[in-house]
Amino acid sequence: MKHQMYHDIHISAPAHKLKKLAKGHSVQFAHHEVEHGPHHIKVHHETHKKLQAARRNKKGARVALTEHEIMHSGSLWDAIKSGAKWLGSQALNGIEAGASAAVPELAPVFSSIRGGVKNLTGLGVKQSTKGSAAMKERMAKVRAAKKTHKAGSFALY
Repeated sequence: MKHQMYHDIHISAPAHKLKKLAKGHSVQFAHHEVEHGPHHIKVHHETHKKLQAARRNKKGARVALTEHEIMHSGSLWDAIKSGAKWLGSQALNGIEAGASAAVPELAPVFSSIRGGVKNLTGLGVKQSTKGSAAMKERMAKVRAAKKTHKAGSFALY
């Protein structure tokens, strides 16, 4: 039987426990705090079994998340950041459309300003995908730098 690597757990713990958990510290959860609540965390299969057993036996469990579990769980900050990026992108779309409609001759100027803002903030900039020409070119530069021992802050001999 194949198990999932990470399981989604619902937690109804106070904010101070969640902050400690996000920092990698050990936290004691009561049985009623597990599997009910608005907070979602991703835990390893063994941690999931431990929490399920504690809940089933109506006992608490002490848990410390690994770096990978914390990384897979995401955070409130990620949600805020993605929402701000979306809002910023929508604002740029609205400004460009409104300005282009008001003064059609200046549409290319507004478009170039928007491009500059995108490059500066990263809003709407498409990342290179694996296998694309841009990514192949980038990897060729990285490999060339490694061959000439100019990669990193020290030389490898």
